[in-house]
Amino acid sequence: MSASGIDERAFRQLRTRLALWNTGAFAIVLVAFALACLAMVDRASERALDEANQASVEELIGTLRPGRVPLDLKEFVEEARELRESGALGLAELYAPDGRLLASAFKATEGLAAGPRRETITVGGRHMRVVRIALPAGGTVVVARNTAGTDELRSLFSLGLALAVPLALLLTAVAGRFLAGKAARPVKVMLEHQRRFMADASHELRTPLAVILSSAEVALEDPHPTLEAQADSLARVGRTGRRMAHLVDDLLFLSQSEGLARAEWLAFDLAELLADLVEERQAVASATDVTIQLDAPAVLEVEAEPTQLGRGIGNLIDNAVKFSPAGGTVRVQLLDEGGRGCAVAVHDEGPGIPPEEHAHVFERFYRGRAVTATGTGLGLSIARAIAVAHGGRLTLVSTVGHGSTFTLWLAGKGQAWQVIGKKPT
Repeated sequence: MSASGIDERAFRQLRTRLALWNTGAFAIVLVAFALACLAMVDRASERALDEANQASVEELIGTLRPGRVPLDLKEFVEEARELRESGALGLAELYAPDGRLLASAFKATEGLAAGPRRETITVGGRHMRVVRIALPAGGTVVVARNTAGTDELRSLFSLGLALAVPLALLLTAVAGRFLAGKAARPVKVMLEHQRRFMADASHELRTPLAVILSSAEVALEDPHPTLEAQADSLARVGRTGRRMAHLVDDLLFLSQSEGLARAEWLAFDLAELLADLVEERQAVASATDVTIQLDAPAVLEVEAEPTQLGRGIGNLIDNAVKFSPAGGTVRVQLLDEGGRGCAVAVHDEGPGIPPEEHAHVFERFYRGRAVTATGTGLGLSIARAIAVAHGGRLTLVSTVGHGSTFTLWLAGKGQAWQVIGKKPT
């Protein structure tokens, strides 16, 4: 199986796991919420029945006219029957202090005098909510209401939950898989970039290693090597080793570029830094008949990490020199944008970059199809890493046949950069 197939399978497995974990967690929360809602409905129903029972008890106690002996049981029964006919009561009984049933408005049940103040009981196969109130002179009034209405409400609510919870979980699973795919996509991209980076790095290191090994083997196989031949082999090994060291140094820099934003920033003269960078590259530019022109104010102070900023701008100037034709001119401009910061523009007179390559020029090891110059293909990747570490970005402006331009915007520590670019090395 190919590496891309393994990455795709790992991505699908990661997405499925994330979706399952998300659905499981949501299921626990949803079921707990449903149970809590059901308990609240039960409690609210009981409270409503208890309040209604309490009101009926107070009306019935009023008919007894406490203090009169004997109690007027007839009026008690008539009031209870009126309450029942209005649908308010399902049971009303009066008990003596010794537990004897004194009066019952309906079918006598007896044995209900004792028990908690409020409870739910079953009478004749029906669930009833009971309230017991002790009379000051002794005895107990017991009233109850049928819970059929609240039971039906509870059943309907339970049915709604039974239908809604699975549907919600199904929708959550579908949405979770979709969102998990979006959340895991950066991981997939990272794995793909890592795989491609390792493949590219291995490819870039294979050639110099082969050169070193072949040079060593040729030198060892010659039984009578001349001093000139030995010097030539060692020089070849040295050049290749330096190229490998430069490549490894660039790779290490890119792997550690996230730490650049935490480096200490300093206030320094950017005009002086540009002058130094241009001076250092004049000899190489002259060897290829390329002129570097610097247009900058006398002094322009900025706040940044000077070493890395110099490396990033230096890469841009190196690219401009490398891709400029003989007799061409590289223009480096430093523009003061006032309150918006400053801009460093590097323009060359090279062949320019086709529009279809603009999206790839900042990728590691990328070289345009028309590029014949040597290099590691990491120059613009490093420049972009430095820009990002300073809170900025690297973009490209280039026209085929009219050269390319980098413009680096720097507005101070924590401010945005804008870098407009050119062909990679």
